[in-house]
Amino acid sequence: MEEIRDWVKKWFIENGNVDGNLLEMKQEENYLDAGFIDSFTFIGLIADIEENFDICFENNQFEDRKFATLNGLVEIISGMVKKI
Repeated sequence: MEEIRDWVKKWFIENGNVDGNLLEMKQEENYLDAGFIDSFTFIGLIADIEENFDICFENNQFEDRKFATLNGLVEIISGMVKKI
């Protein structure tokens, strides 16, 4: 799970509007509400996750509140990767 967390953090730092220190402190906050990424960047995040981890999100997964936080997103990805 740490490899996934590191990848997600790196993605946010490289593609979002947040530095590593702030991201570290706000892993349980909604990254869209916090302004770390916008809706267009979110689409890129999903595409990059699906490509990098060879997974495909289902529409209903986007409704899960965990999906909107870094920790929740890492948990969801980890669960999907383990099923492969």
